[in-house]
Amino acid sequence: MGTRPQLNHKHGHRLTRKARGGPYYFRRRDPRCPSREVALSLGTRGFRLAEAMAHALDSRFLQALRDTPSVTIAELRRILRDYLQELLDEDMQRRATTPG
Repeated sequence: MGTRPQLNHKHGHRLTRKARGGPYYFRRRDPRCPSREVALSLGTRGFRLAEAMAHALDSRFLQALRDTPSVTIAELRRILRDYLQELLDEDMQRRATTPG
């Protein structure tokens, strides 16, 4: 049984989990065609980190729509997946260099 989606009304994205204690997912509907959406695993179980990553992904989503209005949903997924990987790599690097 999945948990209830947490909608961020200010930004329009959702944080969801498929199972209690599982990783969070970023979900965002395509405003040009509301029946389509992008859903990505954020790879974290921490709510605060997931929230920050979702906010960053939402900003990148909107930027991609502004920069290329004809971008397809498949291209949006690829753009967001690549950006998410950058965020995860930066987080891993920061953790590796932070003492403690």
